[in-house]
Amino acid sequence: MDYSYYFGFLASIDLSIPEYLFLASFAIFVTLGILTYLKFKVNSNYTKIISMLIYAFFWFLLGGLICGFAMSLFIGIAFVLINEFSGDYS
Repeated sequence: MDYSYYFGFLASIDLSIPEYLFLASFAIFVTLGILTYLKFKVNSNYTKIISMLIYAFFWFLLGGLICGFAMSLFIGIAFVLINEFSGDYS
């Protein structure tokens, strides 16, 4: 398997467009699940931040720069929205 710095290993698995869309939607739902778990089950803010950074680093390794930056942006926005809609303003 070839590794691309921009697309990581995702470019070398050679999926069709609907399969990439399914993979992206699955990744979004998994990310929202992980963020929700971190929000409601983990008490320490330090542990939440480290866990989110490890998860984003995983996407940088797996998906390269483009997927890593996109997922990092999504993680940040989703975490703020989950905090806002759950009533936690800290």
